[in-house]
Amino acid sequence: MFLLFANVSFALVSSAKATPPNATDPTLMTYDTYGEPESSDPGWAYDDASSQVIQNVYEPLYYYAIDRRDGPYAAGKTGTFTPRVATSYSYVDVADYNVTYPGAVEHAPGYAAAGEEWLDYITIKYKFYFDIQVGIPFHPGGDGTNWGTLSVDDVEYSFDRELVMDRAGGPSWMLYMYMLNAYGATPPEVDPTWGEKIDYALEPVDVDTIVFNIPTNFPPTVILQADFYCGSILSKAWAQSLGDLDVSLVPGGLGWGNWTYIYNTWWNPASSHLEYDENNDATAPVGTGPFKFSFWTHGSSWSITKFDSYWDGWPSKVIEDPINSDGSDNRVSGYLTTITWNLLESWPTRRTRLLSGTADFSTVDTLYIDQLLGEEGIICHYPYAPLSVTGMFFDYQISTTSPYVPLFYPSGTFGTGGIPPDLFSDINVRRGFAFAFNYASWLASSFLGEGVQPPDAIIRGLPYNRRTEEGGQIYGDKNEEDPTLLGPPYKYYYNLTESEYYLKLAWGGSGANPAHNPALVTPGALWNGGMRFQTTYNAGNVPRQLAAEMAAASVSSLQPAKFFISAAPVPWGSSYLAQIIARNMAFFMVGWGADYPDPDNFAYPSITVLEHSLLGRDTTTQQWTL
Repeated sequence: MFLLFANVSFALVSSAKATPPNATDPTLMTYDTYGEPESSDPGWAYDDASSQVIQNVYEPLYYYAIDRRDGPYAAGKTGTFTPRVATSYSYVDVADYNVTYPGAVEHAPGYAAAGEEWLDYITIKYKFYFDIQVGIPFHPGGDGTNWGTLSVDDVEYSFDRELVMDRAGGPSWMLYMYMLNAYGATPPEVDPTWGEKIDYALEPVDVDTIVFNIPTNFPPTVILQADFYCGSILSKAWAQSLGDLDVSLVPGGLGWGNWTYIYNTWWNPASSHLEYDENNDATAPVGTGPFKFSFWTHGSSWSITKFDSYWDGWPSKVIEDPINSDGSDNRVSGYLTTITWNLLESWPTRRTRLLSGTADFSTVDTLYIDQLLGEEGIICHYPYAPLSVTGMFFDYQISTTSPYVPLFYPSGTFGTGGIPPDLFSDINVRRGFAFAFNYASWLASSFLGEGVQPPDAIIRGLPYNRRTEEGGQIYGDKNEEDPTLLGPPYKYYYNLTESEYYLKLAWGGSGANPAHNPALVTPGALWNGGMRFQTTYNAGNVPRQLAAEMAAASVSSLQPAKFFISAAPVPWGSSYLAQIIARNMAFFMVGWGADYPDPDNFAYPSITVLEHSLLGRDTTTQQWTL
């Protein structure tokens, strides 16, 4: 992978026309976008479009604190938290077990001894207690079933089923990271006690308290941040009614003791048991959030509606932070009862609907901002810099069923009809592609010069980001006096001579030289034989479309008679992410937004190549150019 940009400006755009479509009912909101959710299952989904629904329907133990008096740019507080499913928390170091931290509550005695050994090799570092809002109501099922109220069993189950499912390309690695000091499930032939480890990682203490036995040094604040994304609490009874994890069904009554059965039955399924099926109302998500699931017409639109029995009441509070609250229970002046998203990949269509007031909100790529700023009735929060980065990825072992490669040759064999499945396993191919991309031109055209090409995975806005220079401005806060940390060779740059040099060296070329002179290289099989395939981007995302087309045209220009690379759009939720996991995409674009605002959340997924990377479990699926 070579990183393209980070911290680009982003716009939140809404219409305030005098006669919007919902003028008779301002509690209805319409949102036009080009990204459909991939999944309604919080243990499966790992994309922004899905999370917009999931984080309104489900709730974690804690949420980021909010003070709406601070306006749209500063309302969210990433350093403080407010209770949602939980009411309070406390933690105790095992090494100092008899000392409780300020605000800690008494729990059932004798649960653990100092220095407790957890099964055969995991040593608990500290215990993280949560008091749970037992009795708050779940949403009714889509078929009208009453799923009752929340219990500690629902909380324990919500984490257990995500750890067991451990979907390739899903969010469970964050739970594994701090709950089991791992990044995914261990197969039974390697560790037959893994199920028991999952069971002991999170345990009810009494009817309204649960404890995480933490074997890592991750601070509680990071755990709370990670749980915000991957700690959604759902109804155990509802999930098991759809065939999800149920250890009571393990033969012989062995429960967690038969990890082989659990692993073979519920680990990494081909599809989620909790996936919404528009032909089966019983599959509608069941959470405790302020909104309940309404409908999802795949490929068209999806909607959530106000949950009248929401435990925290309506409307939202002005301040949702018990620590910094002024003591009042002030509420905002109004609220939405229905939010409906429409899948519209065409920007002209979204623009027309927004300007006419047909849509209340719209996804607007930065390059189109000038078409909206100053228009009557348009409200634009701009610029807004998220913690996000986009990259182009290479797959080292492409599936031979890929629809984006017309013909597969044996490894090491090349021609103008296709490519071998391991094309990008040669580092010189990856370097050749990286040098063929015009980063500055793309940032200028797609982001109006407001993006940054970072030198590594820890992007601007995070601690420990490395210095980089863009447009004469130096960004970064480490090693301020070290000029070697500026620009190349620490990041790639546009240079077709370098690209030609590396592509000639690829697959058996010889003649590497200090001057990187391609004329001195005896070309290898790739340069002599050629290649043909499609690079991919998610349909409707114009900046990624431009990047894919630019990369394809640039590499193809080096050998017009032998290199045939084109760009293909792929629908986001219904196909794109699944095609990545299936190893069908040879060279593709995808973004990464912060799960939690810590360098670890960017460094680990981007740099390591382990079995639980974005691309699944196969260690031959690499991400980095170098």
